Amino acid sequence: LLIINKPAGMASIPSQYHPTGSVANFVKGHYENQGLTSAIHIVTRLDRETSGLMLIAKNRYAHARLSSFLQQGLLKRRYQAFTSGTLEEAAGSIEAPIGRKDVSIMERFVTPEGKYAKTNYEVLMRYNGFDHLAIQLETGRTHQIRVHFSYIGHPLIGDDMYGGDQELLKRQALHSCHLHLVHPVTEEYMAFDLPLPEDMEQIIQKSK
Repeated sequence: LLIINKPAGMASIPSQYHPTGSVANFVKGHYENQGLTSAIHIVTRLDRETSGLMLIAKNRYAHARLSSFLQQGLLKRRYQAFTSGTLEEAAGSIEAPIGRKDVSIMERFVTPEGKYAKTNYEVLMRYNGFDHLAIQLETGRTHQIRVHFSYIGHPLIGDDMYGGDQELLKRQALHSCHLHLVHPVTEEYMAFDLPLPEDMEQIIQKSK
């Protein structure tokens, strides 16, 4: 396994417009330095502008087992986010199917033809203009958190793709803060936690 702390602004995998500088590029370099020939097996991918914990398997067997554990609920991720406005409920779930827009390679939206998606949340603190949330995913659809909160009228701060205001932050205020799993070989329980990154922490300090 590799557990990494991905900074905001770094893509998980190379793309047509960003062929270098991704997590996968750096992991490949890390493997080469160690004389490893393994392929890159990303288990929990993050959007380019999302920061925090990412899980990577070093071989196909570990990847297959971890993917199975993800389906069984033995591998869980938690996030923290800043959502615009004030949510009506202090805790709840958003269940709405997500699909890809025909006019965009990237953008997703809530549609009856989409795949089932469920996001659980709890308000940790309320500030002037935004709520600080703890979020746990029940499913792992592309852009799920961003799409779901935009859908209910509270887009993530800084998320211009889904209607978020960029006055406080120039990227979506989303951080992968916790990961727990069962090790694919030893079956040992493992847990990892990260504090908020500096850019999100500064917003809180300024808003107190």
